[in-house]
Parts: sequence; C-alpha cells; structure tokens
Amino acid sequence: MEPGSTYIRNVTTRSGAVDSFGLGMTLFYLCSGKDPYPGQHTGVQWRGDVHQATSAITGTTWQSLPRRYARCVVGATAEGQLARIDVPAIHDEMSRLRAAHLDPEQVTDTELLAEGIAARSEAMRNYEWDADTSSAFYAPPTGVVYQLQGDESKARILLDISFTSRGQHDRSNLTKYLNSKGPGVVGALRKGKWHVTDEQHGQGQLKVSAWIDADQARQGLDRFPRTVDVAGDLLRF
Repeated sequence: MEPGSTYIRNVTTRSGAVDSFGLGMTLFYLCSGKDPYPGQHTGVQWRGDVHQATSAITGTTWQSLPRRYARCVVGATAEGQLARIDVPAIHDEMSRLRAAHLDPEQVTDTELLAEGIAARSEAMRNYEWDADTSSAFYAPPTGVVYQLQGDESKARILLDISFTSRGQHDRSNLTKYLNSKGPGVVGALRKGKWHVTDEQHGQGQLKVSAWIDADQARQGLDRFPRTVDVAGDLLRF
C-alpha cells in the first residue's frame, strides 16, 4: 500500500511518486510471485527481499539484469516520495533491460556495458553500484579496488584497477612489490585489448586506468571480464 494513503503529514496522494510506488510493487510481484504486504518496503530486509526475488530471474544472457531490476524496484518504492525514481525513469530502465535481454549484441549504452562486464567478472562478482558515479565498484579486503564506468560522451568503458595497503602488509617491501607488479598489470590489460591511459605509483599504492570502445565491449563481453580478472589477480598477495 502506498504510504501516502495511510500517512497525512508531508505526503500527497496526488504526486506522481504514488504511481512510481505502485509500479515498483507491481514489478516486485512480477519477479517474486508474491504480493508485498503493507509496510514491507520499510523493513530492514526489504532490499534483501527484492534481491532474493530478482536473483531468481532466469532465461537471460544479460547477467546484470537481475541487479538492475532490483535497483529499479528499490528506487521506486523508497519510503519518502522525494527519494523515489519517477515513472519515466522506470520506463526507460525497463526498456533498456528488455532491449539488452532480447538482443544483447545491439547494446550501445556504455553504462549497461560497463556493468555487464562487471557482472561477468569473477573478481567483481560481489560489486556494488555507485549511483553518484554510475559505476560498478568492488573493494575486497585484499586491498585491490575495481571500478568500471561508462563514458557515453566518448562511447567508452573506463576501468580503474588500484591497490592501496590497509595496514596488513609489510610497507618496507610493499612499494618494491607494487613497482614490480605494475608492468604485469599493464601488460595483461594491453594483451586483452584495453587501452592503458595511466599508471600511478606511490607509497604503498598503485593505480592503472584503461578504456575500451563500446563496440569492443559489446563484441567481447566474455573476453574483457577475464582480462579484468587476470590483471587483478596479479595484485593479490
């Protein structure tokens, strides 16, 4: 039930956010087969309920589809009306996911492609989505950090792989170790057809930036994630 129908203060049932909420709950029902109960979206388990439901989505080769679907449901059913995504945004996202599902070889959206690579990467399988930068981000305890982002203006997929010591390594040997590993990371990315644009070294830090064309990404959605894995593995102690 839309919170606006039960709460009076600071809420209006004339807002388009009411439609967003109803559509979000409909999307939840479509993937879960269960009617959401009143107030379910306010519980601490709501995100988990949504992700559990969308993780059961099968029959698609676009591996980030369940997560993007889940974010759409969560965004549409936020408790505060001002925090909800609007109906046009929901429609646009569902249309993009439908197109990616039906014809993945024709996807040109760099954001979709960037997350598509992340979803296929073994190293990034537990990635999170950073809404502020529209990027897939994963920072495991090992110190290696992965970030994949679409650049629509240049039709590119941007990759950053970095390492920052979190105090669990011997700093006396760390810089020497990273300096020796940097060329290997660069070489692995270049071998995988990534264009390396930057390599930064510092005290206990290393960062390599690279990019590929959207056309390359679309044609190599299985190959490019493996390259990310290989490059990241070189920085594991």
